[in-house]
Amino acid sequence: MKIARKLATAAVTIGMAMTAVIGTTTAADASPRAPYVGYGYAEYGSGVWCVQHLLNHNGEYYGGVSEDSYWGPKTEAAVKGFQNYLKQSGRSPRIAVDGIVGQDTGWWLLYLNKDGYGYGNGSNGYCWNYVPSSF
Repeated sequence: MKIARKLATAAVTIGMAMTAVIGTTTAADASPRAPYVGYGYAEYGSGVWCVQHLLNHNGEYYGGVSEDSYWGPKTEAAVKGFQNYLKQSGRSPRIAVDGIVGQDTGWWLLYLNKDGYGYGNGSNGYCWNYVPSSF
C-alpha cells in the first residue's frame, strides 16, 4: 500500500511538472502579454529591436534609431518623440509621454507599421509577439 501511494504521489508530481512546462512552451505570447519595453522593463533583445524597427518603419513618424536591440537614451528619446507625435496629432491625446512602450504605445507602433513586422493586412507580423499592445 505504501508503494502504491508513493507511485501515485510521484505520478501527480510529474504530471504537474509536465503541465507547467507544456503550458509555458506551447502557447505563443500574444501582444497583450508581451512585457513593457524601456528602462526598468525589457532593455535588450527582440522586444527592443522591434520597438526600434517599428519606430523607423511606421509610415508617419521616423524614429531614426539604430536597430541594435539595446535600449538607450536615443531609443527612449525616439519613443518620447513618437508618443508626443501621437498626442499632438490627436491620434492618442491621452497617451503618456514617458518613454516606456506599454500597451498604448505598442498598439500604435504595431498598427502604423507598413513593412509587415507589425499588424497589417489582417495578420500579425514578427513583432506582434514582442511588443505589448491591446490588440
